[in-house]
Amino acid sequence: MDPTNYVRAESFSLARHPTFNEKWVQDQIRNDTALLGLGKLDVRDVERMQPKAGRLDLLLQDPESDRRYTVRIPPQSVGRR
Repeated sequence: MDPTNYVRAESFSLARHPTFNEKWVQDQIRNDTALLGLGKLDVRDVERMQPKAGRLDLLLQDPESDRRYTVRIPPQSVGRR
């Protein structure tokens, strides 16, 4: 890794930030699912309601293995640059 590209992560509250919020994080993952470190995944559904389990922010699927991943983005905090 090139040391000139090093950026220390900083935590912040999504609930109090004017720009970065849960929807923004969701959109970043939808636009580039590889951000999760699981390879390129297909977006199967967004904000799916689950009976007796609440809402899933994203339902993703690996196109090669058909393995599915559920993503829940907590609105409390997230790292940023």
